[in-house]
Amino acid sequence: MRLNFLFVLAFLSSSIFAGQVIIPSQPKLDVKAFILVDADSKKILAAKNIKQKFAPASLTKMMSMYVVSNALFNKQINLHDKVLVSKHAWEQKGSRMFVKFGSKVSVQNLIKGTVVASGNDSTMALAEYSAGSEFGFVDMMNNAAEQMHLENTHFMNPTGMPFDQHYSSAQDLSVIAGHLIKDFPEYYHWYKQKWFTYNKIKQPNRNRLLWRDPLVDGLKTGHTESAGYCLVASAKYKGMRLIAVVLGAKSDLMRNTAAKQLFDYGFRFYQTKQLSKDKQVIAKIKTWQGDQDYTLVGLLRPMFITYPKGADDGLRLDKVLPKSISAPVLQGKVVGDVKVFLENNVIAQQSLIALNSVRSGGKVKNILDVFRSWFSG
Repeated sequence: MRLNFLFVLAFLSSSIFAGQVIIPSQPKLDVKAFILVDADSKKILAAKNIKQKFAPASLTKMMSMYVVSNALFNKQINLHDKVLVSKHAWEQKGSRMFVKFGSKVSVQNLIKGTVVASGNDSTMALAEYSAGSEFGFVDMMNNAAEQMHLENTHFMNPTGMPFDQHYSSAQDLSVIAGHLIKDFPEYYHWYKQKWFTYNKIKQPNRNRLLWRDPLVDGLKTGHTESAGYCLVASAKYKGMRLIAVVLGAKSDLMRNTAAKQLFDYGFRFYQTKQLSKDKQVIAKIKTWQGDQDYTLVGLLRPMFITYPKGADDGLRLDKVLPKSISAPVLQGKVVGDVKVFLENNVIAQQSLIALNSVRSGGKVKNILDVFRSWFSG
């Protein structure tokens, strides 16, 4: 009888838990800091010491490339411009593209030398050309960091060579990576380039995950004695893009393995879905005393949610909107909000805004609307 009772108890227990979503704890990685974040929803899936300040080494070049990409976008410089290599750029130590002092190199080749070969010489040449001086370029880097609301980042040079007051954090570096991917997609393809040849010198991309994982398509490695081995990588699978940052690994192999473990964890146990597009109309509000009868309502930004696979039944969306409003209504005015719940937890929230402006109507219409609003309650 006791055996039968235990069998029934085991059967009932398995039935009770069958179908429940079970997510393992995040990977335990022997590194100083790491973060795994969804590029669209900004949901953090795994984290360790993400706000702690560290020497970023050549991960600094991501911000350098953001400033250069912004200059290209605004047509302040062009890909085919020829850059005269200064003595200061030529003398840079560490990893190099091997440009020659006094030579002229295209902006495009200098970008490849920076992104693929992690050249300190090419990075400095780009900095001097883009801003007129290294000092001016670093000022632009810190201005960009301020605009991105990076709380634990400050730059002293464009290359990432160790320097007092030159630091960043895992979370801030993931934000920079996200901006590179989203703001300048036309330049992102260089980050997955595996080889670059200049002056008959062929150099591999130091991001070994480009060979190891076909989902990975960027971004940047870094290494100094003080920083250890660092990596910011991005991977995309079935429309879901993840960004992994690993700081302070003890070897090249360990940083790659750590990032691969993070990606495997994220893609296996989570999914990301887009709920609305940019400025998509998702509701309309009756508008009294206006030149239009309705105010169209939507979101300022596309809305993404990241949540455990298999948890769809626990999702709920709540909209908070007034039944009616009175004109005038300015485009962009906040008129409500939308929240997405997973069980009882809010996993995403955005303000709902007016997508159109509604001006005050004529006197006759306004008087009629007053009476109509009384009768409508």
